[in-house]
Amino acid sequence: MKEPSPETKLDLQISTESIVIILGVAGFVVFQLFIFPSKLNRNYVILLFAALIELLAFVVWRTHIRQPKTARILLVAGITTLAIWTLFELNMFNPHAIIILPTILAASLIGYTAGLHTTLFMTVLLLVGSFIPNAYITIESIFFPIFIMWVLLAINYRFYQATHDVAEWSWNFYQDALSMVEESRTQKQQLAVTLNDLKKSNRQLTRLNALTQGLRQKAEDAHTTKEQFVANVSHELRTPINMITGFSEMILQNPETYGDSIPPKLLADMDVIHRNAEHLSALIDDVLDLSQVDASEVALVKEYIVLKEIIQDAQKAVYPLYKTKGLYLEAEIPESLPLVFCDRTRIREVLINLFSNAGRFTEQGGVTLKVIQKKNSVVVTITDTGPGIKAENLSKLFQPFYQVDGSIRRRYGGTGLGLSICKRYIELHEGE
Repeated sequence: MKEPSPETKLDLQISTESIVIILGVAGFVVFQLFIFPSKLNRNYVILLFAALIELLAFVVWRTHIRQPKTARILLVAGITTLAIWTLFELNMFNPHAIIILPTILAASLIGYTAGLHTTLFMTVLLLVGSFIPNAYITIESIFFPIFIMWVLLAINYRFYQATHDVAEWSWNFYQDALSMVEESRTQKQQLAVTLNDLKKSNRQLTRLNALTQGLRQKAEDAHTTKEQFVANVSHELRTPINMITGFSEMILQNPETYGDSIPPKLLADMDVIHRNAEHLSALIDDVLDLSQVDASEVALVKEYIVLKEIIQDAQKAVYPLYKTKGLYLEAEIPESLPLVFCDRTRIREVLINLFSNAGRFTEQGGVTLKVIQKKNSVVVTITDTGPGIKAENLSKLFQPFYQVDGSIRRRYGGTGLGLSICKRYIELHEGE
C-alpha cells in the first residue's frame, strides 16, 4: 500500500487550484461587465483591475506547480492588495465583501495564524483609511465589516480545530491500519513459509515413522529370535553339563568305585573339569533366567512374608564363602519391620546374588546389610569393604555380561549377569 506524500497529510486548506480558477473567471467577468463603462476616464482602471486579476491567477498557477506554499502566500498577498486598491480607488463596489475576502482566504489557504494576522492588518488599515481625506470609506461604514471579519475568523478557527481533530484522528487511524496491514502481510508470509516447512517436516516424519516401525519390527523379531535361541541352547546344554558335573563329582567323591588304579593327576584334572562344569552350569542358569525375564515369562508368586527370615536364609546360603575367606557378614534389621509383599524365592535369589558379589570382591573385613523403612517402602543396603567401583563405571553396572575389566572375571569369577538379573527381579516388584 502506497503511503501518501507529506503534502497531503492533514491538509485541511482550500485547494489553490480552485481559487486560481475562480480568479480567472472573475477577471473575465469583470472585463465583460465593464468593457463599456459610462465614464470613459474609469475604463482603463477597470480594465487594469481585470488584467491584474488575470495576472495574479497566472502567476499563482505557475508558482503552485513547484512551490505550493509560496503560491498560497502569494495568492493571499495579491488578493489583499487588490482589495485595498479597490477600497481606495474604486467607488463602484460594496467594500464589505471585498475586505472580508483576504481574511477568509488567508485562514482557508494558509492557516488560522495567517488569517489572524490578515484580519489585524485589515482592521488597522480600515481604521487608518477612515481618516484619509477624499477616501471612499468612512468611520461609520467600517464597524460592520470589521465585526464580520472577526466573527468569520472565530467561526473559521472553531471549524478548523474540529476538522483538524477529526482529520488527525482519521490519519492516526489510517496509519495504525496501514501498520496492521503490513504486519498482517508479513505474518501471512511467515505463516505460509511455516506451513510449507511443516508440510515438508510432516512428510519426512511420516517416512521416518514408517522406517522406524520397520526397524522396530525387525528389532523385536531379532530380540524374540535371540530369546528363543538362548532358551533352546540353555535347555540343550543343561543335560550334557549336568551329566559332566554329576559324573565328575561322583569320581571325585568316590574314586574307589572305579578301582584303586586312578592316578592322582587324573583326579586333579577331574577336579578342574568339575569346577568348570559347575561354572558353565551357573552361566547357563543365569542366561536362562535373564532370557525368561526379558521375555516376560517370569511369574511372581507374591505373599506377605517376614523379610528377616529371607535375609537369614540368604546368609546361611553364602556362609561357607565368608567363612573360607575369614569375612564377617552382619545384618541390621529393625524388630518393628512390617510384613513385605513379595515373591519369597526371587527376593532370596537377589539377596544371595548380592551377598555373593560382595563376598567375592572383598578380601578383608566383611559385609553389612541394613534395612530401613521409608513410608510404604523398605530400603535394603549392602555395604562391603572391597575395592569399590569408580564413578565412570557405575552407569554400566547393570549391563549383562559387564565387568570392569577381564581380569576381574578371571580373578574373582562370575558371569557378569548377577546384577542384571537382580535389577530385573526388583523392577518386577515395582522397585528400584
